[in-house]
Amino acid sequence: PKRAAELLDEAGWKDHDGDGIRDKDGVKFKFEFLGSSGSQIFRQLSPVLAEEFRKAGIEMTERVIELGVMLQSLKDHRFDASTLNFAHGDLSSGDAYQVWHSSATAGGSNFFNFKNPEADHLLEQARLEFDPEKRKQLYWRWQEIINDEQPVTFLYYQEESAAYSKRFQNVQWLPLRPGYDLNNWWVPKGLQKYKNSANP
Repeated sequence: PKRAAELLDEAGWKDHDGDGIRDKDGVKFKFEFLGSSGSQIFRQLSPVLAEEFRKAGIEMTERVIELGVMLQSLKDHRFDASTLNFAHGDLSSGDAYQVWHSSATAGGSNFFNFKNPEADHLLEQARLEFDPEKRKQLYWRWQEIINDEQPVTFLYYQEESAAYSKRFQNVQWLPLRPGYDLNNWWVPKGLQKYKNSANP
């Protein structure tokens, strides 16, 4: 909060009328935090954020709505701030274009209206690059830009554990969708433990 106060003071956002909320040119520094009624994370997060912003002299109010209505508000860019769950997985084999490219601001998933020519170029190059290591390098630079510009603030990282038996062959583990390609897995005959009643 101390460093935030210094930056806000430098930008001219000060508590001129002594009500605890910063203002500039007669405008209060306040915003609305949009969340889904079904989100447990939002219910836990909102009061913590509101208190931290209050310490910095910023007023945060919350608006809780049904998920479908919230997503439409995000698509229409009718919100101040919101909370979302990002799940990109391993970007060396994934694609962040739909969410982060500037072409996705109108009707796409770039709800936060992020536009950066270098970031766009990196995403375009990553889509054309077949070498996983080279793709990874492109995404590393892209992540540096996201970190520097902060179109979103990443608040937490959720760890999950999953496992499969070593008996299975041809497993391509997809962290975001484990078991998605089960029809491609197989077990060598000598390691099979269970019989299919239809094929004894």
